Amino acid sequence: MIIIGILAVTILPRFTGPQGYEEYTYRTQAIAILRNVQTKAMQQSVGGCHDILVDATHLGIPDQNPCAANASFSNNYGDSDDLTRFAELQVDNRHQVSFSLAGSSAIEFTIGFDQMGRPDEDCAGGCDIEINGQDTLILRVESEGYIHAL
Repeated sequence: MIIIGILAVTILPRFTGPQGYEEYTYRTQAIAILRNVQTKAMQQSVGGCHDILVDATHLGIPDQNPCAANASFSNNYGDSDDLTRFAELQVDNRHQVSFSLAGSSAIEFTIGFDQMGRPDEDCAGGCDIEINGQDTLILRVESEGYIHAL
């Protein structure tokens, strides 16, 4: 009986719909993108820009003015087949998920990586990225570059 009760509490909500799972998927994708750009920063250390722009519904290399102070996402971000495709994450309109920098009211922020893989820009010294939805999940970028879920 106890096992059935535990299963009912933990498994039954999983069959009611996808709500609450999107956050986990977006967090996993965000970690992959951040690690990919971090690796590129360590391998292509001469003359490269390795910045990720994050706003409420996007995380990736911006398609408008990347590496400039006025970098931004276009309205058709994610639709193109350009060189930033490997680092594009856009929240689907059907999902109630958003990104934010923990402890900040910034609408958008930039995470860059130096040639040692350490974060800089708005994430210098490390930062937490919140993935907000039905649950709030946290992705941490440590000051020395380790990227992981909390």
